[in-house]
Amino acid sequence: MVRAEVKAPEFPATEHERQRSLDKLNITDTPPEERFDRLTRIAKNLFEVPISLVSIVDKDRQWFKSRQGLDACETPRDVSFCGHAILGEDVFCVPDALEDPRFYDNPLVTDAPHIRFYAGAPLSVANGQKVGTLCIIDTVPRTLSPKEFQALRDLADCVQQELTQALLIETTAELTARESHLRAVLDTVIDGIFSIDEKGVIKTVNPSTVKLFGYEEDEMVGHNVNMLMPEPYRSKHDAYIHEYLKTGRAKIIGNSRELVGQRKNGSTFPLELSIAEMEQSGQRTFVGVTRDISERKAAERLKVEFVSTVSHELRTPLTSIKGALGLIRSGVIGTLPDKLGAMLDIAYSNSDRLTRLINDILDIEKIAAGRMPFNNTAMRLPPFIHQAIAVNQDYAATLDVQFTFTDELPDISVHADPDRLMQVMSNLMSNAAKFSPKGAAVNIALRMVEGRIRVSVSDQGPGIDKKFQHKIFEKFTQADSSDKRQKGGTGLGLSIAKAIIEQLGGEIGYETEKGVGTTFYFDLPLAPNNISNNRSTALKNNTRHILICEDDPDIAALIQLMLHNDGFVADIARDAKQAKHLLSQTRYSAMTLDLDLPDQNGVSLIRELRDNEKTRELPIIVISATANEGKLELNGDTVGIIDWMQKPIDQTRFFQGLKRAMRDTANHVPQILHIEDDPDVAQVVAALVDDMAEITSVGNLSEARTLLGDKIFDLIILDLMLPDGDGQQLLPFLKKTRNSATPTIIFSVQDTTKETIDAIYASLVKSRTSNETLRAVIRTAIDANARTKANGEGMPNPG
Repeated sequence: MVRAEVKAPEFPATEHERQRSLDKLNITDTPPEERFDRLTRIAKNLFEVPISLVSIVDKDRQWFKSRQGLDACETPRDVSFCGHAILGEDVFCVPDALEDPRFYDNPLVTDAPHIRFYAGAPLSVANGQKVGTLCIIDTVPRTLSPKEFQALRDLADCVQQELTQALLIETTAELTARESHLRAVLDTVIDGIFSIDEKGVIKTVNPSTVKLFGYEEDEMVGHNVNMLMPEPYRSKHDAYIHEYLKTGRAKIIGNSRELVGQRKNGSTFPLELSIAEMEQSGQRTFVGVTRDISERKAAERLKVEFVSTVSHELRTPLTSIKGALGLIRSGVIGTLPDKLGAMLDIAYSNSDRLTRLINDILDIEKIAAGRMPFNNTAMRLPPFIHQAIAVNQDYAATLDVQFTFTDELPDISVHADPDRLMQVMSNLMSNAAKFSPKGAAVNIALRMVEGRIRVSVSDQGPGIDKKFQHKIFEKFTQADSSDKRQKGGTGLGLSIAKAIIEQLGGEIGYETEKGVGTTFYFDLPLAPNNISNNRSTALKNNTRHILICEDDPDIAALIQLMLHNDGFVADIARDAKQAKHLLSQTRYSAMTLDLDLPDQNGVSLIRELRDNEKTRELPIIVISATANEGKLELNGDTVGIIDWMQKPIDQTRFFQGLKRAMRDTANHVPQILHIEDDPDVAQVVAALVDDMAEITSVGNLSEARTLLGDKIFDLIILDLMLPDGDGQQLLPFLKKTRNSATPTIIFSVQDTTKETIDAIYASLVKSRTSNETLRAVIRTAIDANARTKANGEGMPNPG
């Protein structure tokens, strides 16, 4: 017969996956085991052959887990018979190797062990990959009957079971070790870790949870997790889970937040809680990780007290120093000698520099602590840019630099805090002016970029050195020491600007070219609609009487002198008692107020004035070292507050605020309170009513109750599904406030109950109400309320 060239066995198409399955068995090069040897002995005796093997086909060898009648423990894969056997499903049989063209000159045939007969049954693992064979070998030719084929297959199945059992034992041991390790971690971690089901029932707790709350494990497991919280968190928790399961909107899930925990003994403590969701055996489970943050809060309080002290003790004297120097430089007390004027310029410049340094350091601290207040509102950008140019023009003039404005978007709005945005603009514009050559222009541009509004400030300066660019927004960063001495600055401005823009949902960046100039820009989301500019801004010429409420005599005298020089008449009150007396005797056009008064907190005085019919509409300019803190404490109830100014006094900003205070407020703008936890819905409604009313949006019942207790609204729009309860709970509360006659429109995803219908003006279902219908109902309700107030009638129900 013609002899073909002898070939090594081919590799299976899934060789890579087969090898991975073999590696998972961890069986190669392990000692002999009786459970396998027993099966090879049975095969050897049953088939009356000299050799039987459990052969494992490895990368480049076949290794024998069990062998009978053979001394070798392995042979090369390229000469193996088993390498061929694993390529098929059935028993692979070679009756006479010398007559088979694949094996006639195989060294295992021509030399020891002198194979003439071979039969091998493939061994498969769970995923079907074949990792070896149970084979029998003889030195003489022979064949197998069908019964013998089946017997060999049956024995091979027994070997497969042993292989699977070995894998199962090893996997179980590995899982046990992992579980033991995980349990050790959970038992020793300092954080409390617990799991709850969809109903909020505790399933497991770790030892730190037991230690943290003072309950034993069996006192917590099987009970609702809200047992670990005081009110109002206890009620809110169930509402959050219900809302999440119903809508899929996550407010706590996947986030970390600070709450208050309650121990078994009733004591409370601040904690940080993170909740994650997982699915276990088809059941939804929530895992909570909590930590006691009492020490952190104590440290934060100390830091706040320190910052407050520094703020007051440094800013107050600086106000007097800088203000007095500014008045002297302006020529109020007469013409000064040139040498004295030069010295005054140096003193004023350095007092201004020190003021900026203190303000920047305090702002950085507030940003780091997450306490920088933001009061976002819809604002038109073109007028804002013009205002920014006016505010910074004097500084640019001292450097012989001018600002220009390229407006591609004449009527565009963003949702931002005007004060914080002005802080960013002033930093970018002053930097641009500072690094521009004399006679150059700094251009401010407004345009759309990828659906966002971009405000850019471009100079013609030297550009930013490449080695400095990567740290441009870092704290206390200057280009180099010589530039720092030449240009001045704290090195904090850009870091603060970046934090502010990111808080406003935007991004900040720059483009620079050496020797050509630099453009700093920030991108902000577009507001839902432009702001109507139909409201009257006419100034009253006969309202020029101002009340100054300030306990520091130097600052009070400074403000009075500034006002007198601008044609105002000003009275001074040293404390709240004197201010209230003067307000009862005189009708003032506006009032300046220091919040740190000796006999009453300034915030409480503001609330008292707002409760008084005579002073309710009095414009107030807050001038205080703690202005931002007071603004935050009022929690948005800032009606009639023209500006919040930190000491030292910025004269330009002060007089701009005063002019705003003089504007005509005779045309009442309807006030709407919208109670809605979905920010998208709140934004849409705000855009719908923008030209007819001012709207205040809050996201829960707690904030709504606070506002309704302090302020009278013309209309209330109420969602029923709120994170801290059912919106209908608010209706009985309204009757106890000054808003008892204020019409309420229910605007929710669910229908209103019959019991509620009589207590409201209208009920609208979100999914069935068009924008046009909603706007029309709001307009009708506002008009009806206005007529009711004029006639002194009760609020009608439209039916």
